[in-house]
Formats: sequence, C-alpha cells, structure tokens
Amino acid sequence: MSEFNTNQNIVYVDEGGFRQFLTGTFTNMAIGLLVSAGIAFMSFQSLISGGFIYSLITSGIGFYVLLFGQLGVAIAFSAGLNKFNPMVARILFMVYSAITGVTFGILPIAYGVTNTFMAFVFTSVLFVCMAIIGKTTKIDISKFSGLLVGGLFALIIISIASMFMNLPGSTLLISYLGVIIFLGLTAWDVQKLKAYYYSTEYDEEMRSKLSIYGAFQLYLDFINLFLYILRIFGNRSRD
Repeated sequence: MSEFNTNQNIVYVDEGGFRQFLTGTFTNMAIGLLVSAGIAFMSFQSLISGGFIYSLITSGIGFYVLLFGQLGVAIAFSAGLNKFNPMVARILFMVYSAITGVTFGILPIAYGVTNTFMAFVFTSVLFVCMAIIGKTTKIDISKFSGLLVGGLFALIIISIASMFMNLPGSTLLISYLGVIIFLGLTAWDVQKLKAYYYSTEYDEEMRSKLSIYGAFQLYLDFINLFLYILRIFGNRSRD
C-alpha cells in the first residue's frame, strides 16, 4: 500500500490489488491468444491437407457462419457484460478466440509461415512497449481518445473505399495508419484498466468481469496490430 496527500486528506491506493488485477487481465488476454494460436495451427494443418476446416471455410455457408458467429459473440460479450457472470464472460471470450483461430489458419498460406511468425514477434515487442507506456505514463491518454476513435473510423472508411477503388499504395498506407492507431489504442486501453479497477471497489463480481473485458479489448488491439504488421511484411516480401 502507498499513500499520498490530496486536498489535505490521506488517500490510500491499493497498488498491490491493482497489480493483481493487471496480472489477471493480461493472463486472460494471453490465454485468449494461446487459444487462437493453437487453433490457428490446427486450422492451418487442416487447410493444407484438405480437412474439415478446409471444407468449412471454402463452403459459402461455413464462411458466413464463422464471420457472423464471431461478430455475434463480440456483440453479446459487450452488450451483456452487466448481465453475465464472470464465468460466462470468460467462456464468450474463449469462444471468440477459438473462432479467430479458425480463420487465422489461412494467414500462413496467404503470407507465408516466416512472414507470419516474424509479424507475430514484431507485434509482441511493440505491444509490450505500448503496454508499459500505458501503465507508467503520467499523461492522460483519454485526452487523445477523440483523435484515436476518429482515426479508427477513418481507417474503416478508407479500407472499405479501397475495396471498390484501385488506389495505388493504399494497402501499405492503410497498414501503417492501422499500426499507429492500434499502438495508441493499446496504451489507452492499458491505462483504462486503472479506472476499471478503482471504479469497482465495492463490487468484486463487476471487477472480475471488467478484468475479462479489459483482456478482450487488449486481445483485439493485439490481433488488429498483428494483422496490419503482417500486411506490411507481406507487401515488402512481394517487392
């Protein structure tokens, strides 16, 4: 426990409890990534051997089941956070991670095993650096939330527009923009964990659910950062 003086009142900050909350959040995120990675490997093996995953993804129905299933789980997870107990929230997170793993099995085929592995390593290093910045910086990153959210919407619009218009160099530009935005979002989401913890001082169940939700947000930051970095690696290997 540490203490500091604010308005001449002694305020106690449960630093030990927050560290435990932070550790639990990142552990949940790491488990999600491990689930995705393990299933992605099995999916990759099935795809190259023409197995069940190959039949599922190549069939029109199977592809849309995965796509809308992933979207549905994400919406249910976010919308039902107040209603679900921590176990249900954790299960939904793992289901989302598993579906992501199935779809990610195609990445080594599309970009090559080496590029995929190197992109993962590079993403891990950048993610850890931004997580440390988000944890230690004294700057209130929420001041830049409008810029980050606006940049995210701009990224989505540009990505959709590029599907219909042949814009030279747009893929690389979108990828670099995506990396910058999700680096910022990673630092912001890590900083938000402190607010999650201290806003649920008298509600342990909600605190547990927010730990899982925070892990889900960081998982999405990592996954999106990885995808944009992989596109950059893939683009360079084709040059």
